[in-house]
Amino acid sequence: MKRNKLLKRKGYMGYIFTLPVIVGMMIFFIPAIVQSFIYSFQNVSINVGEGGLITEFIRLDNYNRAFNIDVAFKEVLIEILRDLAVNVPVILIFSFVMANILNQKFTGRTAARAVFFIPVIIGTGIVARIEMTDMLQNMYGAGSTALGNTAEIENILDIQALFDFIRSLGMGTWLFNIAFVAINRLYYILINSGVQILIFLSALQSVPIALYEASYVEGCSAWESFWKITLPIVSPIMLVCLVYTVINSFLDPTSPMTELIHNTTYMRGLFGYGAAMTWMYLLSSGFLLVVAYLLVSRFIFYYDK
Repeated sequence: MKRNKLLKRKGYMGYIFTLPVIVGMMIFFIPAIVQSFIYSFQNVSINVGEGGLITEFIRLDNYNRAFNIDVAFKEVLIEILRDLAVNVPVILIFSFVMANILNQKFTGRTAARAVFFIPVIIGTGIVARIEMTDMLQNMYGAGSTALGNTAEIENILDIQALFDFIRSLGMGTWLFNIAFVAINRLYYILINSGVQILIFLSALQSVPIALYEASYVEGCSAWESFWKITLPIVSPIMLVCLVYTVINSFLDPTSPMTELIHNTTYMRGLFGYGAAMTWMYLLSSGFLLVVAYLLVSRFIFYYDK
């Protein structure tokens, strides 16, 4: 009886702490979401004279336009889904490996952890847009100078020779392709791995030490302990990081789909069509999350302490 009262009290405290978020959702976000869904079935234009909106119900014309008429939307959506199929596994594997490394005891461990979290701050929306603008200015404003610097870097690193050497090791084609993608997208992976590294690191530190001690007494090696203890216990957090990575990728402010929707809605003034594109983008992310959850949930192990 006392335990039930304690659990109820903790539940009430949870509602109290989340009350500002719930109230904000009810007042600001949910009405805007509902209005956006209604606009997706309408042709919305601005009434310049009265300063209001003129709406016309056009059924599924906006969705039909996106799927059957607008080639740019389908191309960008397919490109994003293709990139996600590669980026998400690479980010998860990289984050998990780095979390295992940062969980070890070595000199400067705290500084190393901070270094891997700095890209999370640098990768915020405003900073990312400023960074992207600077990159474009350096590429197109500097002209041949920027291209020359890129060529010098490639000559110094000799990227092609590195890939030829990897091929000579007899790696499988699929493994080589993963390595190539990881090296080619190293900056993107670093920017989007900070939070996942922290989550994995917290999960690794919560693994009971007694399990490792028992495995050591039984004669298990560190490799066997990793596969039999660490990975199964951390597997639920793997699912959490998977969901976070997919959502974070879809909400990337520098993604081409975000730019396309922004330009369609505010630059071209197609508010109804922009709302329909947003909802299709949302449904695509939800469908991908469901598929990823069904695939990964079969390998999840829940440890009952």
